[in-house]
Amino acid sequence: MLKVFILSLKLRIIYVINNIIYSFKQIPLIGKEISSDCYSSKPLKVIGTIIAMLIEISWEFLTKKFLYFLVFLMGLPSAIQVFMFGETEDPQVMGFSITFIFLSVIGGLLNNEMFLTSKDKYYAIFTMRINAKKYVISNYIYYLIKTALAFIPFILLFGTDTNENISTRLLLILPLIMINIKVFFANIRINYFQRTKKASFEKGAKFIKNLIIVIAFICAYALPIVGFEMTSNILWIIYTISLILGIYSFFNICKFNNYRMMYKKLFAEENELKINFEDFKTNTKEASLNQINQDDIAFSSNKKGYAFFNELFANRHKSILEKTAKLQTVIILIIAITALFITQIPIFADFKGTINNALLVSFPFMVYIMFLLNNGTIITQAMFMNCDHSMLTYKFYRTPQAILGLFKERLKTLIRINIIPAITIGLALPILLFATGGTDNFANYIILFVSTIAMSIFFSTHYLVIYYLIQPYNVESEMKSAMYRIVVVATYIAFYSLMDLKLPTLLFGSLITLFAIIYIFISLILIYKFAPKTFKLRK
Repeated sequence: MLKVFILSLKLRIIYVINNIIYSFKQIPLIGKEISSDCYSSKPLKVIGTIIAMLIEISWEFLTKKFLYFLVFLMGLPSAIQVFMFGETEDPQVMGFSITFIFLSVIGGLLNNEMFLTSKDKYYAIFTMRINAKKYVISNYIYYLIKTALAFIPFILLFGTDTNENISTRLLLILPLIMINIKVFFANIRINYFQRTKKASFEKGAKFIKNLIIVIAFICAYALPIVGFEMTSNILWIIYTISLILGIYSFFNICKFNNYRMMYKKLFAEENELKINFEDFKTNTKEASLNQINQDDIAFSSNKKGYAFFNELFANRHKSILEKTAKLQTVIILIIAITALFITQIPIFADFKGTINNALLVSFPFMVYIMFLLNNGTIITQAMFMNCDHSMLTYKFYRTPQAILGLFKERLKTLIRINIIPAITIGLALPILLFATGGTDNFANYIILFVSTIAMSIFFSTHYLVIYYLIQPYNVESEMKSAMYRIVVVATYIAFYSLMDLKLPTLLFGSLITLFAIIYIFISLILIYKFAPKTFKLRK
């Protein structure tokens, strides 16, 4: 089994190395200097191996687990605590171990490595025909050890910030409880496959799974609030039970011999790899067509040229383009009404003051919210898959005049879609400001609305600009551009850094509105000058 694991690890590293080299080849200027011989270069393979290992360590330890720890185990419980009981001089996280255990239940059902598909798994099991059982079990053991070790530094670092009467050393058994839970649910799913020959839960089993997830999520954050306290004895009992179930489940996992068939089902059910490419294309096409309005007979328009072309596309793909924006609008309305209601309850006076202060001084955080809400990536992907994928094969479609004309029309469409939730937020913010005590300067009410709309327009423009200037998709509609990812991540970092910025709303709102207007004019120049060279199909 060790030999199989080492072979699988080499395969994974080679796959990562090839992706890194390919990504560098896609970067303008630099990419042209990198030849295809680099894939077989030993020095580059050594460097690539080091980079691959650093990526593995940094992603698993420094990024993935840190964000999980920061958001779900520290941030959300702290926010709930402040919301329910107000600020405290020495804030400590309530119910840390309770939250960790119940979230581990959710993770065992939703994020269990044994049932996650990937290309390197496909290559190993089906292309290279490595022994499926040895491959899966050895890599699963590696995953469990890696996951448990990744949590240890953060427990040691933040363990003293919990208000439980449990030593930090004892808290170190939490990762062991977590991996036992994962093994237990892995065994349940394998048993389900043996009985039904289905790799994924269906119907009644899926309902039970979702019910467990909902109950676990409620318990994770509600039990500490109602006063349930974890003690050392209870924690030891939970650990003992989980250990017994984990060992029993692990032996059953080792007895199971039909991993190859299970993964074949997984790949087929999730359509993540094209075991039968023609069937995959047909299914994908049918799924897309079901969301497209093909009743063109009833469609009429006074527009001509690319304006008509874009309007026809928007009309036929209305369901795909507007679905997320409509859902966001409903959620925003619910949150806004709930917040408005809570601010009128006297016992939440501190919460009322916090909102008022945030709207007048900490408004830059809204840029990050608008970034997360913008549907630019979803819409541009729909544009490519259902239109540009075919049209980019024609030269006339890539002339400067054609690109600029269609860009303008598409920008109007993108703004129109994204502005629906933006208007909802833009109206909710001034109302919340007024309901939480208001402001002496009436211009603040206006700038809250105007700048929110400006942010929405800016992000709509930004996503469309990088789509045209980079065009990240290949002929199979797969994203194959490292530069596109770099730009999106850089945008995320830039606007995330604004969350802690403290500026008067009137000043910041005016600046962001002016910036959005200037950006639109610059984008038109960039598209006309560079897009004819960059807006093309990737091979």
